[in-house]
Amino acid sequence: MGLILKIAAGIILAVVVLALLGDTQVTTSLDDTTATETHLTDENGYPLDDIEDVEEPDTSLSDSDWIWVENPKCDDLTTCWQIDVTPPNGCADSIYAELQIVDSNDVAIDSTNATSGAPVAAGQTARLTFDWYRNDDDTGQATGSIAKIECY
Repeated sequence: MGLILKIAAGIILAVVVLALLGDTQVTTSLDDTTATETHLTDENGYPLDDIEDVEEPDTSLSDSDWIWVENPKCDDLTTCWQIDVTPPNGCADSIYAELQIVDSNDVAIDSTNATSGAPVAAGQTARLTFDWYRNDDDTGQATGSIAKIECY
């Protein structure tokens, strides 16, 4: 009986070693016992459990990464706000921001958004323009505040 257990252990060990060397699925049968070992691989054939997590660069944006532009350049038919954004670590695709618009009674009346439309390198400045087309009901002073800003 001891010899049979040693042979079975040797077979199982061999199956495990072969599975670790690259077979994606190995099945072995010994009498009434069946063992199945599965290993997932990436597109290059490397086992997924051997791939280390790659840390993504920090692309978050904070209030200190942007400033209001004084005297923004607007189309004649709009009210607009502009900000200059300088992401310290860059934005691989673009910068996205939302502006909330409130009236003189501090009531939220609208919102608008803007994107850089292109990647922005670390330390590079992008100007975002928020256009707001007033309708006849909009009277008085409107104020904008940044509600959201992020790498997109």
